[in-house]
Amino acid sequence: MDRQAKHVLTSKERLEIGFNILELVRQRRLSSGDPGVGWAIECRVLERELRDLEEDLRQDPLLRPEREHRRKVSLKRRWFGT
Repeated sequence: MDRQAKHVLTSKERLEIGFNILELVRQRRLSSGDPGVGWAIECRVLERELRDLEEDLRQDPLLRPEREHRRKVSLKRRWFGT
């Protein structure tokens, strides 16, 4: 059993890793001249980031855009009576 604590990546760290992978794919495409190189990897990275973002939104209600909008409307009504 691994006794080291597992590091949970932050959103920023995940995005930086994804960006670096996509940059490597881009460089490989340029050097090979084949626009299809790394297409599956690119799709996988983008799918993972969207899935992780969706999960982050589900877990943290403060990140939900519709909740933020309702909060602003509620505050506006309270302060301005509109």
